[in-house]
Amino acid sequence: MDSCSLLVLSLSLLTLSYQFLGIKSDEALIRNLCHKTPEPVLDTCSSQFLVAHDSFRGATVALEDQGWRNWRGTAIYELTTQVTPYLNRCLDLFKKQPELPLPNTILVGTNAVNQGIAISLGILKNIPDRLTHS
Repeated sequence: MDSCSLLVLSLSLLTLSYQFLGIKSDEALIRNLCHKTPEPVLDTCSSQFLVAHDSFRGATVALEDQGWRNWRGTAIYELTTQVTPYLNRCLDLFKKQPELPLPNTILVGTNAVNQGIAISLGILKNIPDRLTHS
């Protein structure tokens, strides 16, 4: 498996990880996640995850279009400046309000996606600018 195939695989797995972060603001889900987590906090988490998810598409588009100049740099930029900060803003809300219990679903899902991003960045940083496909 070449570097590019490995990156495609890791980005695909990262996309699947986002399914764990699908948070909707409804009373039943709030009750299931945590009885004491206010709806505005979950709304903010949900909107931040959606922005991160949409920004993630920029990294995959750059990867799909390797003929484009600086595709690798664009993918790295999207992951580090457009995806990770939005993803982690939800956790920051809970850090700023330590009295709120952090739902395990949010913690586990965010950690899984962050690990996937770290793996993808490691692969991207080790791929040469010009790939040869055999």
